[in-house]
Amino acid sequence: MKNKNEKLSYEVVVEARKLAWAGIRITEISKKLNVEYQALYKAIIGESWEHVKTPEPFKKENIEIFVCRKCFKDFPVVEKVNGKICKTCYKEYRKKYTK
Repeated sequence: MKNKNEKLSYEVVVEARKLAWAGIRITEISKKLNVEYQALYKAIIGESWEHVKTPEPFKKENIEIFVCRKCFKDFPVVEKVNGKICKTCYKEYRKKYTK
């Protein structure tokens, strides 16, 4: 089994991009391939490993993606609240702690 601190390989980047284009969340890909999320995220969107042209970097309409710190799901940046959590988690928080 691969150590999460190991560097990415060409094969891992290609597989990760294929999975991203298939609609699988980056957090799930990271767990499946046992690779650190941040390194994999940059490779998938093309910030690193830009020399890998096929499959092309995953950028849905050039929307940046973030991971909610509460539910750990991937969301477009437009859904981010306070730079930390998604709108859904924020609404649940507000319901629970405000009257």
